Amino acid sequence: MPETGKKQMMCSVVILAAGYSARMGLSKPFLKWDERVCFLEHIIDQYRSICCGKVAVVLNKENLDRYRVGHYNFLNGTVKVINEHPEYERFYSIQLGIKASGVRFPCFIQDGDNPFVTESLLSMLYQQYIPDGWVVPAFEGRGGHPVLIGTEAVNKIMSIETYETTLKDELRGLKKIIVPTEDPSIRYNINTIEDYNKHFGESLNVNL
Repeated sequence: MPETGKKQMMCSVVILAAGYSARMGLSKPFLKWDERVCFLEHIIDQYRSICCGKVAVVLNKENLDRYRVGHYNFLNGTVKVINEHPEYERFYSIQLGIKASGVRFPCFIQDGDNPFVTESLLSMLYQQYIPDGWVVPAFEGRGGHPVLIGTEAVNKIMSIETYETTLKDELRGLKKIIVPTEDPSIRYNINTIEDYNKHFGESLNVNL
């Protein structure tokens, strides 16, 4: 729940957690962030603390089953979206999430394998929001995660009739606002056990 007195941002978020995690060999949304929460719960917590719009989480069926079997509750209050075709990849999941959440606010697109998102980063991006463009953080001139898209980008994404494209390609041509940051974690993705060990250490059990 949002902290009392904390300024809330009028925005929504689509969290992408429908991949098969083939390179990891483990379900990435359930990797431990710390001894208390997993990646997906930590990401949701960051957005809930500062965003007052809908949080849509796009999952594959196996991850939803794992959530239910594990008796978790961190998806309570979110819009749970099942991607029955994870092989269609990321853009299809984005479309599913936007459609299911009925996005009317600016919308963050958040990858589930980049759990390093922070309230301060979200606030920085939100302050630069423009309805007819998109906002991206950059470290040493290279873009990272998450991105914040406006109304024009949402409408364009939902008008595409093929999943065989990428968000980057569809955003090309729209106004792009780059927000420099000194935080290199905006470019980190956890794709393998080696990636996990590099950033979290081998002492944490990665198989929740």
